[in-house]
Amino acid sequence: MEYSRKPVFNVVILPQLGGARLDGDNKISLEQELLFAVVKERYGSLLSDEQLDEVRQSVLGLRGFTQALRSIPLTNDIEPFSTFRPYRGD
Repeated sequence: MEYSRKPVFNVVILPQLGGARLDGDNKISLEQELLFAVVKERYGSLLSDEQLDEVRQSVLGLRGFTQALRSIPLTNDIEPFSTFRPYRGD
């Protein structure tokens, strides 16, 4: 049996982009473009043009959120938040 893998997405990064482009009043980062390209490649055949536009707007809205998360300095000694509640068979 032969096994072949299809690439998840193919992206050509053009130097002319310079890492960002303008879309109306919003500056769109290359990261946002690549994230939307992944979603479109995986689910584009299942979504209408209107739904893809809504997904694209959602991806563009993540920019402020991701920047806020990246601005928090974390070192390796900070453990993830978790709540441990042992099961006592009550």
